[in-house]
Amino acid sequence: MEQRGDRGLIRILVHSEDRNTAGLLAASIERFFCNNNTKYKILISLEAANALNYAKKSDIAFVDIDMHGGGLDLLSGMKQANPRILLIVAAETAQDLDDAIKVGVLGYLPKPLSSRKIHKDLEYALREHYRRPQSVVATSERRTLRIPIHEIVYVTTENRKTRVRTLRDSLLCDETLTQWQEMLAGQHFTLSHTSFLVNLEHVAGFDKTRVAVRLPGGQTETVHMSQRKYYAFKEAFLEFSKSAP
Repeated sequence: MEQRGDRGLIRILVHSEDRNTAGLLAASIERFFCNNNTKYKILISLEAANALNYAKKSDIAFVDIDMHGGGLDLLSGMKQANPRILLIVAAETAQDLDDAIKVGVLGYLPKPLSSRKIHKDLEYALREHYRRPQSVVATSERRTLRIPIHEIVYVTTENRKTRVRTLRDSLLCDETLTQWQEMLAGQHFTLSHTSFLVNLEHVAGFDKTRVAVRLPGGQTETVHMSQRKYYAFKEAFLEFSKSAP
């Protein structure tokens, strides 16, 4: 289920082991968006394994869980898969809420579910999403820079520092590759090699030895792909391609 409009695509995960509950949540979310210009895509999961996979590429998740049946582990796993995901939990009791708060949920839906409450929590989650910075702060040659995330093509190691290739420039930054991974968590960046972190939005093609990335003016550049990283990179790229607008 996808709708197009004027704003950036919002990916919303709906998870419930009960198909009717998942359908109710998805339908309510569709009604919320029917009178605005937000681009959105709803991903529906009926199994925990799928929820963990979809969480990697979702901005907001509505999760119907049994906290005593592995629900807390599922929420924790989703947060580990994507630290930036905004979780809204549907559960039975106040104790469930207390348990969910430990994981860092944004909202709580008491049962029976109410469209009014779903819409209220979704509106709040969207505000939180749009308030988040769309850039990262890094240090280069004693200067503090704010770099738009969508302009970063790849990050690679260089002499105990990192080289950041953007659509406009090539910057030598003080941050380590591990720090870049943390800063860009949930932003569609994947390792093609132990020393290359690639933005999937700029990938033109790849094989088991290299990745071609797009640059302005129709140009491309090649970065390394290791065989050890190839299959994980391929899976991440295919999942990204499915959800791309």
